[in-house]
Amino acid sequence: MTSSRLAAILAPLLLATTLPLASAQALPRQSTALQQARVQAARETAQVRLLERTGLLHPLRVSRRCSDRAGRVRLTVLADVRNTPRLVRYRRALPGNHVQFTGYYDAAGRLRYATARASGPSGVRYNLVAEYDARGRLLRETGIRRPGYVTELRRQPNLRVEALHRGLCPG
Repeated sequence: MTSSRLAAILAPLLLATTLPLASAQALPRQSTALQQARVQAARETAQVRLLERTGLLHPLRVSRRCSDRAGRVRLTVLADVRNTPRLVRYRRALPGNHVQFTGYYDAAGRLRYATARASGPSGVRYNLVAEYDARGRLLRETGIRRPGYVTELRRQPNLRVEALHRGLCPG
């Protein structure tokens, strides 16, 4: 076999193996940006946890509707020294219906990390963990959802995360 014939046979194979490498080289840049955004969200969350542990967060007033019939508060909003809500915890438990949400916010009041669970008479509806960047874009969501629960965590039925952030409970 001549070298020119061998080159003609191997050229497509070499081209096929080099093209994925070129596109694979672009992938780490994208992954790096995503990783950096996730690291920043984790840092913001760790900072809020540290503020809570050290007692540097204080509770904000929430709506009267945020108490159950026994008088237990269902919503807690903890703020920093600038009165920016940094940690929101909501829990509603009714017979056969349970919703729980915890949100960690950065110093500008933007949601950066959240966990949410809900169940009903037919079992778990969702059990999710979500990370957000500084622009509010969803970086990553993990967990389980029952079929039909495709709405992003912040917009789940009976949750209304933005209202919780302002100290208002869902009806």
